[in-house]
Amino acid sequence: MRKSRSKSTSAKTRPTHERQAAAVQTLAAAMPHNATKRKEFGRDNAVSPSAGQTTEPSSELAFASTVSEANHSAKTGSKPVGDLEPSVGSLERVRVDDGSQALTTNQGVAVSDNQNSLKAGLRGPALLEDFVLREKITHFDHERIPERVVHARGSAAHGYFEAYKPLTNLTRAAPFQAAGKITPVFVRFSTVAGERGSTDTARDVRGFAVKFYTDEGNWDLVGNNIPVFFIQDSIKFPDLIHAVKPEPHNAMPQAASAHDTFWDFVSLMPETTHTLMWVMSDRGIPRSLRMMQGFGVHTFRLVNAKGVSHFVKFHWKPKLGTHSLVWDEAVKISGADSDFHRRDLWDAIEAGEYPEWELGLQIFTEAQAEAFSFDVLDATKLIPEELVPVTPVGRMVLNRNPDNFFAETEQVAFCAAHVVPGIDFSNDPLLAGRIHSYIDTQITRLGGVNFHEIPINAPLVPVHNNQRDGLHRQAIPRGRVAYEPNSLGGGCPFQAGAAGFVAFPQPIEGEKLRGKPEKFAEHYAQATLFYESQTDVEKAHIAGGFRFELSKVTVPAIRERMVASLLNVSADLAATVAAGLGMAMPKAMPKALARPMAPEVVRSAALSLTALPGDGGIRTRKVAILAADAVDGASIIAMVSSLGAAGAAPVVIAPRLGRVKTADRKPVEASGTFENSAPVLFDALVLPDGVDGVTALARHDQTMDFIRDQYRHGKTILAVGASKALLVSAGVSTTLPSGESDPGILLARNAEQASAAFIAAVGKHRHTERETAFLRA
Repeated sequence: MRKSRSKSTSAKTRPTHERQAAAVQTLAAAMPHNATKRKEFGRDNAVSPSAGQTTEPSSELAFASTVSEANHSAKTGSKPVGDLEPSVGSLERVRVDDGSQALTTNQGVAVSDNQNSLKAGLRGPALLEDFVLREKITHFDHERIPERVVHARGSAAHGYFEAYKPLTNLTRAAPFQAAGKITPVFVRFSTVAGERGSTDTARDVRGFAVKFYTDEGNWDLVGNNIPVFFIQDSIKFPDLIHAVKPEPHNAMPQAASAHDTFWDFVSLMPETTHTLMWVMSDRGIPRSLRMMQGFGVHTFRLVNAKGVSHFVKFHWKPKLGTHSLVWDEAVKISGADSDFHRRDLWDAIEAGEYPEWELGLQIFTEAQAEAFSFDVLDATKLIPEELVPVTPVGRMVLNRNPDNFFAETEQVAFCAAHVVPGIDFSNDPLLAGRIHSYIDTQITRLGGVNFHEIPINAPLVPVHNNQRDGLHRQAIPRGRVAYEPNSLGGGCPFQAGAAGFVAFPQPIEGEKLRGKPEKFAEHYAQATLFYESQTDVEKAHIAGGFRFELSKVTVPAIRERMVASLLNVSADLAATVAAGLGMAMPKAMPKALARPMAPEVVRSAALSLTALPGDGGIRTRKVAILAADAVDGASIIAMVSSLGAAGAAPVVIAPRLGRVKTADRKPVEASGTFENSAPVLFDALVLPDGVDGVTALARHDQTMDFIRDQYRHGKTILAVGASKALLVSAGVSTTLPSGESDPGILLARNAEQASAAFIAAVGKHRHTERETAFLRA
C-alpha cells in the first residue's frame, strides 16, 4: 500500500504538461485499431450503421488544447458552476467540449455515418440530397479567410497586466488607476513582410500588439519590437509594403527584403535609414518572442481627469533580456523548424515558464518636445533615454495559450483607433493613417463591420449603441429604438458626457496644405546614434546584414545609391559594406537638410541589446546532450538533473530514439535523434564521457555538425572526459585567437564538477568574445 501511494503522489507532482502527455498516450493506446472499420461495408451496415468507437480519458487533461487552461481571467473565463452565467465577453461562453458527445451537423442533427456519402446502391452514384456531405464539404471549402496584408504570420497568448502604482495624476486610463490592478490582455507577435505560412526567423520587424480588456472598453497598443518606423507619413505606407512584398512579376522572394524593389524604394527614401539600421542589426532576428522589446512607436497622449495632457511613449522590456540569433543560425533554423518562435512561446507557457515584460513610460511635456533637435511627431525618431528616462509602471505576464489558433490568434482584430478614456493621439501623420486603415482591413478580412462581436475581440464591458444589422450580426437588441435622441426608449442608450471618451482639446492653427515640418528633413543623426551605440560585434552584424541584403540586389545602381546613403551614417560602415560588395566608394548622398540641429545624445547604452541581458538564468533554454551506445550514463544523468533543476530543457540526442546502452548500465533515454534535432535548435551542447561512446559519436557526421554550429554561433559547449577528442576532430579550439581561454568551451573530468560553471556560461546566451577576437585578429 505504501509503495502504491508513493507512486500516486509522484504522478501528481509531475509537471502538468508531462501529465497531459501521459494521459494522451493512455487514451490513444486504449484504441489500438479502428474497431468499427469492418462495419463500413455491406447493405446491413449501411441501413443500420454502428456507433463510433470511443474511450474514456483517465484525466480531463487529455482533451485540453493547452495545459494553461487552468489560468483564468475575466476574459478567458472559467467553467461555469451550476446556473451561474459566464461573465460578459468571456470566452467561456463560446468554448465547445466534444468529449463524450455524438457527431452532429451544424444544425445539431446527429450524424449516423461519417464514413460514407449517400448513394443509390452500394456501387451507385452519390445523391444530391446528401445534406450531410454538402454541409461538410461546403464548410471545408470556405474555411479560409483573407490573411492580413501585413503581419500575416503571428503567434499569440493570453495574460494580464498588473499596475505597480496609480497614475491618476497623469491619466484616466483604466489599467493605471490603482496599485495591483489586474487587466486581462491578449498579445499577438508577428512578422511583417511574410505571408501566413512563411518562416518565423526571417530578418524583419516584429509586431508587438497588446489588447487590454479594460473595465472601460478595449485598448489596443499596436506596436513593434523596434521603436521607429520606415516612413513619416501614412500616405507612403502602400508604397513601402508594395516594395517589400514579393515582386509582382514572379512572387519572389517570400518573407524577405533582400531584393531589388525594396532597396530601390528605401534608397530613394532616406527617412528609412534609421529603421534600416535596426532591422539590419540583431533586432531583426530575435532569439525568441519572449526575448525582445516592444514599443508603441508613436507619441501618444495621457490625459487625466482634469483634462491635463502629457506626451508619452510606451516601452515593453522583457524579463528574460534581449537576445538574438546570428544570421547563419537564423537561416538554418528556418529550414529545421519554420515554427521556431511559435513553438518556443507555446512550449514555454505549457511548461509554466510564463514570459514577462515590464511596461515603462517616457513622459514629457509639449514644451520639452519643442526643444528637442528632432520632432516627436516623426515616427522615424526615438527619444533617447538620456533625455527622457523610462519609468516602470507595471508588468505583463502571458500565462495561457489559446484554445484554438484560428478562433483567437487569427481572428483577433487590433486597431490603433481603439483607445479608452485617458489615452489620446498626437498629430503624428503616420499614426493618423493607422487610425483609419485598421478598421478597413478588418472589415475585409473578417467579413463585415461586426468583427467586434467575434469572441476574442469582444470587450468585457457590455456594448450599447444603435448600430444594427450587417454580416454576421450576433447581438439581438431588445426593443424598437435604433436612434438617438429618442423618447420611446426612455432616451437610452444615452451619451455618457464627461464620463466617456473626451478628445483632448488641442488648439489647431495653420493653413491646409501637404507638407512636413523642417525637423522631419533630418534623416541621419539618429541612424548614426544607433550605430555608434552598438558593440563591435553588433556593428559587424549590421554591416553583414546590409552586405547580405544588397548582394541580392541585381541592379548595381541601387547598391551604389544605398551605400552613398550609408556614408551619411558612418564612413566605417559604408566602407565595410562597399568592400564586401566589391564596389568603389561612391560620393555621399546629398542630405535633405544641410544644417541640422546638433543632436543632444551621440551614444546611448540603452540602444544595444547588451543593455538588457536578463537575470543570467537558463530557464527554458534548450540544451542538447549527445549520446550513443557505450557512453558514460552517469555523466548524462548528472547533467540532466542539474540542468532540469535550473529550469533548462535538456534533450538527450542519439542516433535513434529510446534506450541508450550506456557503459555503466545507467538508464538513459534519448528523446531526440540526429535526424529530427538540428543543432541550431539548441542553446548549448554537452558532450558526455566514455571512450567507446565517444568513438561511436565520432563516426557520425552529425556530431561534428553539432559541435561546429554551436561553436560558430557562440554557444556554450561542455566536453566531459574523453569527449575532448570530439572537439579536436571538429577543429574547435579551446582558446581564442588572442591566446586567451574561450569562456564558452568548458572541459571537465566529470559532469558534477562542471555543472555550475556550465550553467553560468549558458546564462550569458552567447559568447561574443569568439567573434570579437576574430574581428581584432
